[in-house]
Amino acid sequence: MSKSKDRRAFLPRSLEDCAALLAAFAENQRPAVPRVTPVPPVVHAAPVTEQQVTEITKKFTRLGATSGKDDPKNTTPLSGNFVRIRSKLDHKIYQYAVSFDPQVDNMDFRNKIIKSVEEHIGKVHRLSGFIFFLPIKLPAPAVYETQMPDGEPVQVTFKLARELEPEDVPMAFYNVIIRRVMRDLDMVQVTRYHYDPKASHAVPQHRLEVWPGYQTAINEFDGGLMLNIDVSHRVLRSETVLDLLGSITRRCDNDKAKIIDECSRTLIGTAVLTRYNNRTYRVDDICWEMTPMSTFETPKGAMNFRDYYKKSYDLDIKCLNQPMLIHRPKKKEMRQGQLEQICLVPEITYVSGLTDELRENHIIMKDLAQFMKATPMERKRAIDTFVQRVNTNPNIRRHFEEWGLELDTKLVQYYGKTLPYEMVYFGGGVTHQTDNRCDWTREATNSPVITPVDLNCWAIVYIDRDVQTIKSFLQCYLKVAQPMGIQVAQPRLVPIKMDNNENWVRTLKQTITPSLQVVVAVFGTKRTDRYNAFKRICCMEHPIPSQGIVRKTISNEKKLRSVTQKIALQINVKLGGELWSLKIPLKQKLMVIGIDVFHNPAKRSLGGGIRLLAQPALHSLLHARAVPDGEPGAHRRAQDLLH
Repeated sequence: MSKSKDRRAFLPRSLEDCAALLAAFAENQRPAVPRVTPVPPVVHAAPVTEQQVTEITKKFTRLGATSGKDDPKNTTPLSGNFVRIRSKLDHKIYQYAVSFDPQVDNMDFRNKIIKSVEEHIGKVHRLSGFIFFLPIKLPAPAVYETQMPDGEPVQVTFKLARELEPEDVPMAFYNVIIRRVMRDLDMVQVTRYHYDPKASHAVPQHRLEVWPGYQTAINEFDGGLMLNIDVSHRVLRSETVLDLLGSITRRCDNDKAKIIDECSRTLIGTAVLTRYNNRTYRVDDICWEMTPMSTFETPKGAMNFRDYYKKSYDLDIKCLNQPMLIHRPKKKEMRQGQLEQICLVPEITYVSGLTDELRENHIIMKDLAQFMKATPMERKRAIDTFVQRVNTNPNIRRHFEEWGLELDTKLVQYYGKTLPYEMVYFGGGVTHQTDNRCDWTREATNSPVITPVDLNCWAIVYIDRDVQTIKSFLQCYLKVAQPMGIQVAQPRLVPIKMDNNENWVRTLKQTITPSLQVVVAVFGTKRTDRYNAFKRICCMEHPIPSQGIVRKTISNEKKLRSVTQKIALQINVKLGGELWSLKIPLKQKLMVIGIDVFHNPAKRSLGGGIRLLAQPALHSLLHARAVPDGEPGAHRRAQDLLH
């Protein structure tokens, strides 16, 4: 292998490598010094003049979108998922913080309590949690006595927070209006989106149901105030968490230790939905010592969970010996005053969303796709239906008029330029003219790559019981690499007898040598901890290009060839090879800079930036650099990365 190719071999060649690198930084582990450290050349560019900026802008404008007035033959009429909102607001808006004594958790109860004091505050108002908007200023002190729906006395206090001029009204106010619109359409809010339970689609064979809905947001754009709207779906299980606990108990033959371990593995970290208030929570723990009969302190004394849910939500809990699910408040919830953990009853809690196990089940995903996957025209029809429902609902029109708002009757219309189909260039002078499908997978896997990197010294680490799968994969790899122009030598096969993390780490460290080009690991199952350990070794401790594969991916003989082709292309790129390219019409020397940000979901305060530099002339050679966040000097290094 040439020296230049050898230098590129130790660059992180994919976003998964960069993400693994950042994850290792997030855990405060510093990388080992790599054998070869590629450094991009330092370019001292001359100052760019205003004339040069104008010229390059004109060229990009000619290549990009157009208004459609110059050449109608090459334009296409388009609709965006935006609807204009006309605002005629000409008076101040008063923002209040509202509180209830005793505290009221049920949102429906809050709305009924607010409605009961309308003789003091007026009928035009908007409540969002504990934020209250009024078109009039209340006399101070604004404290009113009323009753809860169950007859218990309650005191409502309004504290003035801000006086807002029409031009200073925050977007939060308009989004409160939209949430009221959704309630008038009988939709329920789950997280930030709204869904229509009455239009749900049942998938009984998998005990699932799909709620259709919309995700909405109002913001100020170049064209004025607009409602951004798109179609959304929510997958819910028909069974409660208690049903899930029961099935786990039966599967574990009533072995208590095994039941606790399996329940914790299945539920902790998952999102659950409580339909009595349509809120989602993350399960942080399972408390086996608590039951619905356990008590907690309230301003009026101790109360058990069974009585609390009966009084607050009119729910009867039947199973009195079930454990409780624990949700610990996030930082945002703590800032809003939620300091105590929330205890959830499994009997009235539902598992929300799709688990990894469900996503890997192709039969389930195929059955769900008929409800969740919508074509552009289907999405447009759904949005048009929503706009029509809003504009024909008398209550919603009255609400809009009270606040001086008007929703347009159609989506934003504009024109897009129809670009010619691209020519894709491969190695050996092979070209492919694309069509409206924009798919050249077959050509990419059966044509020579631009820059092949021969595999002369590589290794495959696998579990010894998968030896037949590895042999089939290797035979297929040798066949598919030939049309790509890649020469592949026999790899070093390294079996592992005991499938645990310690054996994997020890074997990988023993396998990686200075002469090795790439190491391939075939895992028995999809495990995040094992994959992270694999990438940490290959990106940090012993830097080397690496490829992880799950055994199931290469076990299907019908799909083995297509999967192996994609793996071969990935490995070639990670070793510094180039697959294909497009013709870039600009004649000037051009460097394309892309910046992405990675956030570690396990440690939300940590993140980092990834800079990718595409070098001329084919724009297919990459230099990648990762900058971690969350440690001293990270902000300065991130600024250096951007500049």
